[in-house]
Amino acid sequence: MKITVQEETFVGKVLNKIALEVDKEQMTIAELIQYKVAHSVATHNAAVEAENKAEGTQHEVEAVLNKNASQTYAFKRELADPEKETYRAWEAFKTNQLIVLIDNSQAESLEQEVLFNQDTVASFLKMTQLVGG
Repeated sequence: MKITVQEETFVGKVLNKIALEVDKEQMTIAELIQYKVAHSVATHNAAVEAENKAEGTQHEVEAVLNKNASQTYAFKRELADPEKETYRAWEAFKTNQLIVLIDNSQAESLEQEVLFNQDTVASFLKMTQLVGG
């Protein structure tokens, strides 16, 4: 079954919307976060691997010409670990840095059970810390 998962700002602007494939109708908020993180990590890692593959296909002349630039701006994105990212997301939920809404109702705990159907919308709101706050 597919459910709609969206990342939103605090004022309700949708930043990203995906149809997330889940294999059960009922799960905990912790499991939902795990599904969402796994999808995000897979997307991120695929993009990083594509970038790394594209860098490896540079022509020899391009590599020589870009040598100085690549030494100056040596920045390579790393692959994300889904388990580590899941624990980070769970901790963010526990400390109210991540809010999960299921059909506009706020989830209260990671253990909370939710019944999903194809019309379910899960919204993830990431709270940003203010300087000094």
